[in-house]
Amino acid sequence: MKHIFLLSDFSEKARNASEFAVRFFDHRIFDFTIINAFDIEYCGTPYIAQLRNDLANDSDETLNDERDLLMKINPEAKINTAARFGRLLEVVNEENREMNAEFIVVGCEDESILEDFILGSNTYELTKFTDIPILVVPGKARYTRPANVTFATDMHTIANEHQLRTIAALFRQMESDIYFMNVADSEVADNDNAKLQLASAFNANNITFNKVYDTDVRKAIIEFMDERDSQMCILVHRDIGLIDRLFKPSLSKKMIMEPRHPMIIMKS
Repeated sequence: MKHIFLLSDFSEKARNASEFAVRFFDHRIFDFTIINAFDIEYCGTPYIAQLRNDLANDSDETLNDERDLLMKINPEAKINTAARFGRLLEVVNEENREMNAEFIVVGCEDESILEDFILGSNTYELTKFTDIPILVVPGKARYTRPANVTFATDMHTIANEHQLRTIAALFRQMESDIYFMNVADSEVADNDNAKLQLASAFNANNITFNKVYDTDVRKAIIEFMDERDSQMCILVHRDIGLIDRLFKPSLSKKMIMEPRHPMIIMKS
């Protein structure tokens, strides 16, 4: 079985993201691990070990409650729990060394999805320092089958073929229509190698690319998705590329106020 990490801080947004995930991912292909990472600052107290044990016990108990809720949604799903001491990034990477997860699922409040990325929160840290695609679910998002999906591409080839093909296989199984779009602020020639790579990964004889000219990348993506009734977006993270352009501080205010859809972020 392939693995999905459901990251939980026991908030409503995390629970909503986990509920979304057990509906979104096929339980015959994937199993799930709900991960709660807890940490404490050393303060010199002799009771620090007891405090850590208490936190671990509380985490275990609450994770079992979370699992029970998810099992009511999908009784056939295999759902494990992992209460781990440490920083979230370190915990996820350590778990991944053992399980080799295919996806991470995180939930964000509607008003702070993009703010999380800008301010260097856990979600952004995971995006930069893990090699696992991340499904980001807005706090008020409810699952519907993604009949239409927008793939926002910067028209460069993607070195991580495994992630690309994993995501392509996921949406092929759901029979989703994929709309490829590129946001540019000037006329730029298409990259035939990038087109061929995406066509091969998504097993399509012909792929139509939609070019949008706009200096506001996020606005262009949202408008494109609305026009095509897309329920989900795929983004490619590069150190310098679409995601970095998307989360420029100059765009932050509008981006924070207007998050819309669940999105999968993959590493290039």
